Amino acid sequence: MNSLVRHKKVFWTVLAALFSAVLSASPSWADFPEKEITLIVNYGAGGGTDLSSRVLAKAAEKTLGVPIRVVNKTGGGGTVGPANLANAKPDGYTIGITSFSPMAVSPHLRAVPYSIDSFDFILGHARYRSGLSVSNDSPYQTLDDLVAAARDGKELSYAATDSLTRVLVARLMEMLDVKFKAVSYKSGKESVTATMSGVIDFNLEGPTNVVPQVKTGSLRLLASTSSVRWFELPDVPTLREQGIDTYMESYAGLAAPAGTPAERLKILEAAFSQAVNDPEVQETMKGLGMEPFYFTSGEYRDLLVNGYDTMSTELVKVGLKK
Repeated sequence: MNSLVRHKKVFWTVLAALFSAVLSASPSWADFPEKEITLIVNYGAGGGTDLSSRVLAKAAEKTLGVPIRVVNKTGGGGTVGPANLANAKPDGYTIGITSFSPMAVSPHLRAVPYSIDSFDFILGHARYRSGLSVSNDSPYQTLDDLVAAARDGKELSYAATDSLTRVLVARLMEMLDVKFKAVSYKSGKESVTATMSGVIDFNLEGPTNVVPQVKTGSLRLLASTSSVRWFELPDVPTLREQGIDTYMESYAGLAAPAGTPAERLKILEAAFSQAVNDPEVQETMKGLGMEPFYFTSGEYRDLLVNGYDTMSTELVKVGLKK
């Protein structure tokens, strides 16, 4: 059974259980919510995280019956939002986006006023994917071609846009016994432009920046570096399918401040888990290069905890953490 089918079955089983719990609620909390809910988004207005959060909130309003006001708290590489959320009143009326890097990576690199234990997680709702692509003019038609060139001593460079990219490439170099040169870029768009122009040999970017360039013949995707193939380019295999047993992906989910009543968390999870499956939410997220993907609150917390523990050692290997 593939992971998508399994998660769909889990989704409907969990959703039924959640609504059963909601319907049997005692009067002490059965009226929740009675007023507007604030959703803190940790990245700027107009970006993918912001746009997907707004459509998700709009869908959840249908079930909750109250408005959800989106508030952008930006800065610190996405850490300002969780910092504000951690200090909010734990009553269910303030929730926020908790994405992978601010939760599992940033705490190793800078002082942040929160930890994973600062939150009660509601659910995970999205998976961010990446892939290894080269210029369409590149001599490397396959991943094997690129690896063979590196093993023959050719100096190959890649776009290092963030810490997760550096970690993944460090894994590849160790597993394949090759060397790649990191060239720093501030954004995915810059790295894709450098790849197309031949300034660097490859990048590790997501569908938003890569798919349009593949479709116009400017880039060639050699591998999905996530755990699954991209639904936009389903003929391109993953690293694992090409004999390299690793992957890197990021996630997004919703959380409330630690100490939020469990009954209110169940109501929020029921509403937002239904929202993830809303056709408009699915279409919007896919259009933004995100994969709508439902994780239970426990599954999402485990992803973050495991990611945090893994990054603790891997960031040292790439020289980003002492």
